[in-house]
Amino acid sequence: MGLMAAKIIAARAGHLAGRVKMVFQPAEEGLGGANRMVEEGVLDSPRVDAAVGLHLWNPLPVGTVSVAAGTILAAVDRFVVEILGKGAHAAMPHEGTDAVLAAAHVVTALQGIVARELSPFVPAVVTVARIAGGSAFNVLAGRVELEGTVRTLDRETFETIPVLFERAVQGAALALGARAEIRYERLNPVTVNDARIADLVRDVAIEVAGPEKVEVWKPTMGGEDMSEYLQRVPGCFFFLGSGNAALGRNAPHHSELFDFDERALETGVELLVRVAQKYLSA
Repeated sequence: MGLMAAKIIAARAGHLAGRVKMVFQPAEEGLGGANRMVEEGVLDSPRVDAAVGLHLWNPLPVGTVSVAAGTILAAVDRFVVEILGKGAHAAMPHEGTDAVLAAAHVVTALQGIVARELSPFVPAVVTVARIAGGSAFNVLAGRVELEGTVRTLDRETFETIPVLFERAVQGAALALGARAEIRYERLNPVTVNDARIADLVRDVAIEVAGPEKVEVWKPTMGGEDMSEYLQRVPGCFFFLGSGNAALGRNAPHHSELFDFDERALETGVELLVRVAQKYLSA
């Protein structure tokens, strides 16, 4: 979509009151690609005045467009926690410190952050997605590693939750005689769309897809490094339906069964081209 839009826009460059940069997201899945792009000057020379990004979205029927102003996606944090105990024979657990038991208490304590430390009206997610540890059925584990993610939608919770995380982990580990080492990384900030640019995108989407196929995006706890650009320049990140249940092309994006209806690509090209034209003629 980006390549074809670039080809069309380049052919019409003489009719545009400005310039268009095409950015293809490198290392978007939590590896800091957007930050590196910003550091290397993607928003400079010439200076970028607005940014627009498009994401195919299988949960939406092909051709549907979803867009909204304001907060649309969560901030994304990643954590790795090492629980350090002392190995021993499983038949004599009193001679060691069970890192598995301590890790189990840490997982439970982390769920208490959202359940008891935050207001019920504040969206947040703490997920332990991976646990690894132990070496044999009869050996008390001396080390367990936990890995997961934290998602938040508002600035206050974003600032507060690392403190609550540290307290929960260290307290639960200490209670079982273990020690915890935490690596807590901030991957992406909250993705926030500018109202004026979102309105422009919505108007173009109605022209391209028809009003019956344009809907208001409801915020999700997914994250996106487009947020790095939108923190620096006004812009809009929006979603284009690519799912087709009749063809079996509606699996979730991170599924090994993922496939999509390629008719969405044509719509995506037209949206990108028309948004650029409309913005530069405004």
